[in-house]
Amino acid sequence: MTPRICLAALVLALLSGCGAQEKREDAIRVQPPEKRKLTPAEEKREYAMTYERGLAMAQRRDYAVALGYFERAVELAPASIEARFALGACYEQTGDPVRAIRQYQQILTIRPNDADVYANLGTSYVKLYQREHNKVWLSLARDAWERSLALRPGQSDVRNYLASIDATPRHAAPVK
Repeated sequence: MTPRICLAALVLALLSGCGAQEKREDAIRVQPPEKRKLTPAEEKREYAMTYERGLAMAQRRDYAVALGYFERAVELAPASIEARFALGACYEQTGDPVRAIRQYQQILTIRPNDADVYANLGTSYVKLYQREHNKVWLSLARDAWERSLALRPGQSDVRNYLASIDATPRHAAPVK
């Protein structure tokens, strides 16, 4: 009997109520096989492949799919700033700025003077402000963008973001 047929017979027996309690307990005890531990070289290859697939999906604007690839890339290489940055950007694009902020903050513990991370951090804070209308988020966005500009002054997009905060009436959210 092939494994597929055995499994089908077991499922039928369980569903029909046939068989002793022991058969049900045996079926419950069946566990999936353990994952084989990857060698460092295999981890490196899988990281590169997974990260590249994530980039390809993000370029197609399929952020939800890219998210899974970048999550796996971060599992494989937790210190990878590039994978964390891409993961944060995908969280932001899929409507989860809180998780994006966590990724950006983790990057800043590794590389505290990254202008791009501060720029994206500000954008995530603005998205929280737009969702919750809490001025604290707007203040944090301003701080992040000012820090980004202090690190790299020539960012016209970040200057425009700051100008939109300054031009925002007290009751409205800045246009992004």
